[in-house]
Amino acid sequence: MFAPSLVDLYKDGFNSALQIGHSNIEVNYHDNADPTLFVMDAHDSRDLIDFWNLRAMRKYVRPIPLQWIDALSPYCREYIEDCHRPVRGNQFGLMTHATVMFARSIPTANIEQLYADYLRVNQDEANRRQDWYPPIWRPSSGFTVRSTRPTLSCAEKTFDTQIEGDRTEVRFDYLHPEFTERYGANDARWVNVVKLKNWSNTSRAATVYPCNYRSPKMPRFQSIQRSILSTTEGFVVFCRFHNMSDLWRLSDGTTAISEWLKNNGVESQISDAGQATQQIINTLGGFRGISSFAHAEIVKLLNKISRRPISPSIQHQEFQNKINNVVKGDIWRNKNAETLVELGAVELGLELKCAKCSTWGWHALRELDLVVACGLCLNKFSFPMIDPSSSQLSRWAYRLIGPFALPDYARGGYAASLTLRFLANTFGNHDATITWSTGQILTLAPKQYIEADLILWHRRKAFNELDHHAELVFGEAKSFRGENSEEKKAVADAFEVEDVERMKQLAIRFPGAILVFATMKQAGDLSPAEIQRITKLASWGREYIHERRQTRAPVILLTGLELFAPYSLSQAWDAAGGRHAEMAKGHFGYTDNLRVLADMTQQLYLNMPAYSEWLRAKWEKRNQRRQVRQAAAVPARDAGDH
Repeated sequence: MFAPSLVDLYKDGFNSALQIGHSNIEVNYHDNADPTLFVMDAHDSRDLIDFWNLRAMRKYVRPIPLQWIDALSPYCREYIEDCHRPVRGNQFGLMTHATVMFARSIPTANIEQLYADYLRVNQDEANRRQDWYPPIWRPSSGFTVRSTRPTLSCAEKTFDTQIEGDRTEVRFDYLHPEFTERYGANDARWVNVVKLKNWSNTSRAATVYPCNYRSPKMPRFQSIQRSILSTTEGFVVFCRFHNMSDLWRLSDGTTAISEWLKNNGVESQISDAGQATQQIINTLGGFRGISSFAHAEIVKLLNKISRRPISPSIQHQEFQNKINNVVKGDIWRNKNAETLVELGAVELGLELKCAKCSTWGWHALRELDLVVACGLCLNKFSFPMIDPSSSQLSRWAYRLIGPFALPDYARGGYAASLTLRFLANTFGNHDATITWSTGQILTLAPKQYIEADLILWHRRKAFNELDHHAELVFGEAKSFRGENSEEKKAVADAFEVEDVERMKQLAIRFPGAILVFATMKQAGDLSPAEIQRITKLASWGREYIHERRQTRAPVILLTGLELFAPYSLSQAWDAAGGRHAEMAKGHFGYTDNLRVLADMTQQLYLNMPAYSEWLRAKWEKRNQRRQVRQAAAVPARDAGDH
């Protein structure tokens, strides 16, 4: 009598107690799986738990008790045939299917007969069978569709706020379900999920934090709430009453990362090179402005100007012509010179020839007067009013200002800012979110100081799904040569032994962190010694940490090809051709994963095998050693028997 009633419930579109209970709550399963018939033993507790968990992960799951499968067979076959239909709006003939999934309690030997007797239909294309239970307790592989928990919501509100002044504050009202009572005794009756988006491309507001549910010390935001959880869904706030407001004071990226390091027992302070990098990014208004010098020849030009004696200046027409010539015909670089001028990397002034010492000196427009002072001999001379347009006496010129006037590629600031730009905008699908800090000096232990050129939390976005966990990244950024090696005749190694060792110490202190080595040199300019020492670290970092379910320290090597990419990594690799194009094509759809990027760059620049091949070879060696030990143990046992 129960089986016919169950069929009637299925056909009539029944509402369960759970569905009635969340009638005013929208449930997003983030699941695109086809409908599922779950064949299970209704008397087996494991099958009941498996169905409960599967129902929580998928929207369309119907249990088929094995005890009633004979009576439910006609309904199941009708359901399978009805589900075999074209996907709405798809013009390529894609069909939906009902998958028959068998529970773990059913012996494998019985599945084929059960399926043939009660579930198989005459339309071969409609038959879909799954003999295993999906391992939803394990993290999803990178090449499969992620299995994520559903999200529940009953209200949503979006608003923009303009940040002015030095304080970064956000004021908002918490939302509450309309069906709840105004007051309640519980501390957490519902939650608000706050998602922050920083459109400025600067580190002024930290919007990405690591997830730490066990000890949620950060962020605090100076909120009235006792606890704020950073999750892949957003910042979770536990609410109790209606009509509550809050004011969040957001930290900048450097402050947020410094506080997190302090909570982990590491003191830090921003380095001189880090200050230069920060000033470069702030001057150009974020990573979009950094694109204005994302070309090898432009960086070399800026560095050459900074090394000029007396004044780091260049005639205005020469400056524009040199930049326009190197980016001619490139649709992604058609306003580089204008951007550098308009955003304040260079300042327009007038170069005047001193009437006393005949030296050319640059003068800001605000300093021009009837009498001007020479910057070299310090004597005063009259402005050339008789013939001010004479190129023998005066000429318009741009002068590098601020951090751009610093020598040695702005103390490494160009390389560091280009690396941050790559990780934020160039790499992936242009939708990753990061919280970043420029160079900091970390105190890992008494008298153990390590400088990291950049530190960031990188979070991958996911379409119509929960975001991924934030990855901790440390970066070592170098220019065309080793820092301060401009005078050397031979090209110096960018990454010395101490540079690699510093990064390894950071990986030991922060297991699972991603290490980025970035240089503006091309891959062919890397010395064998550099490749060897980075390869050794990359091999060490490939080891798997079972407690963290991730590799120890993925190593990424970026060259000028990546740092100077005008738009995206895939476009730059396609244009490069050869192995780069093959690599981009082979990993299409996965180029937003830093760990996949580590595998790709290790193959391209370190001549290492793919991680899967390396892992397989390691497993085979281990298996061979096990077989040798087993073979040696057999004669020993035989001798003991005799």
